[in-house]
Amino acid sequence: MWPRIIEFVFLPALVIAATPAQVLVGIGVLRHEAERVVMPEYPSVSFVDGHKGPAVAEVRVSIDGKVAHIRMLEAPDQAIAESVSSAVQKWRFHPFSVAGRAVEVISRVVFYFRIVDGKPFVIDEGNGARKPD
Repeated sequence: MWPRIIEFVFLPALVIAATPAQVLVGIGVLRHEAERVVMPEYPSVSFVDGHKGPAVAEVRVSIDGKVAHIRMLEAPDQAIAESVSSAVQKWRFHPFSVAGRAVEVISRVVFYFRIVDGKPFVIDEGNGARKPD
């Protein structure tokens, strides 16, 4: 669940809202601070069954830059949800801070699972990267 908004932080397009210990950020900020990004695989069972579409996850990054929690909000099927969760769990970030204070960050990540000309692709909304399987 998104934390209760206590104050707005006026850093246009950077920070959306903040609580004492957590900051909501857009995908652009999250990806800018990424040290390591692992793309999800297109599960073969999902491809064979023709499952495609967006997979959306809420991600909480701890003050040490590791992914602390992932909550899948949407996915075409369970195999895709597990692939996204497994990949995002491996992401690492530069620690976030606001006014010199270390904070946890919450954001969303979106991947599009597509089948184009009979081939599976995973598109990362955060940077437009495509990963053919």
